[in-house]
Amino acid sequence: MDPILEKVVTINEGTGQSAIADKHNDPSHPPKISSVFSGVTIDFDNDTPNQAYKPIDRVIKLKIEIPAGPGVNAGQQLCVITFGSQYVDKAGDPLPPVAYVQDEGNASAPFWMITNLTSSGFPLISLFGLSASSTARLRIVITPSI
Repeated sequence: MDPILEKVVTINEGTGQSAIADKHNDPSHPPKISSVFSGVTIDFDNDTPNQAYKPIDRVIKLKIEIPAGPGVNAGQQLCVITFGSQYVDKAGDPLPPVAYVQDEGNASAPFWMITNLTSSGFPLISLFGLSASSTARLRIVITPSI
């Protein structure tokens, strides 16, 4: 199993301990993809070598497919990602996390941008145009900002 999926937080309760799973590492609380740009297909990437990947808030693997047609213009919002669980601080108040994006295969150029990152999610923007009949694979790592 992926080590990131095995992480748990241990909390002391009186004389005993109980393990409580971190919801952001829990595949039963997956992020959601919505507001997908017309003509584009975006889904979680389960192709080789990611067959065992289960979507979690902390590691989001996306496969973006642009079918035949005009492609996508630079600066276009492609979708909105909503976290399965809201990021909060120790007091329970909403707190936006930090996000890192890597384009698998084009890591030397910043093709993607996350804007308006909130404790609940973010829009994903393509900084450069995307040509028709192409596929992009993104890896997004989300880290709490506390």
